[in-house]
Amino acid sequence: VVDNGRAAVLIKKTGEDLPKGEILARGDSKGIQMDLLPEGWHWKNPYVWDWEFVEQLDVASGKVGVRTRTFGQALPPGRVIAEDGERGILRDVFRPGRYLVNPHAFIVVLANAVTVESGHVGVITLLSGKPPANPNVFLVEPGERGIQKATVPPGTHYPNPYIEQITPIDIRSHRFDMTADKSIRFPSLDGFDVSMEGTIEWFIDAQRVAEVFSKYVDERPVMDCVTMDILLPNARALSRIEGSKHLARDFIGGATREKIQE
Repeated sequence: VVDNGRAAVLIKKTGEDLPKGEILARGDSKGIQMDLLPEGWHWKNPYVWDWEFVEQLDVASGKVGVRTRTFGQALPPGRVIAEDGERGILRDVFRPGRYLVNPHAFIVVLANAVTVESGHVGVITLLSGKPPANPNVFLVEPGERGIQKATVPPGTHYPNPYIEQITPIDIRSHRFDMTADKSIRFPSLDGFDVSMEGTIEWFIDAQRVAEVFSKYVDERPVMDCVTMDILLPNARALSRIEGSKHLARDFIGGATREKIQE
């Protein structure tokens, strides 16, 4: 009897010996069988079969199960993902649910699923694939290693972390306050030092998210990369160019000041 939430690994006592280096029995060979017995009643001849009970694999919500095959041919040099008949990490993953997994044939490691919230998109970085045909571009073609042109929409995604990485990027509207150490300073046309504060309302164009991510994002939070590497330098440069065309008194008040603020 296999209890609820468990499975049975069958071990055949009779038959030919396994070839050297083999883990699982094939055909009439004796040894550990690939297929498991699910929960319930089963009738097996104890003179032919032995068995051991194992827990079923439970992949919880928000998780993904990454499988590694423990038998088969070794991977060719440079390959990370195993194909049919090869030993190593498998491409397909387990989504949340309960599975019968033979622990002698597969090792399963749980990783986090990726949730892309509303108002965000997910940038895909392919970690396993063919090398880019053009290594000098920011975005690669589908199937090539690197940052992909296409993004994923809001929702929960279950990538294999050895194949692809999904980075959620906020595309909602934001406000960037240029105050204190982020304020703008420049000389006026008549040589006076002018200090200005301001606010920028901005968002990342959904069609260019992958491009922005590829060009500007590093180990810092995405918002910091955008504000400090794109918005602030360009706002300061534009303000200095335009501001240096006016006299200091133009910034005190009147129509000229309003025009500059616009």
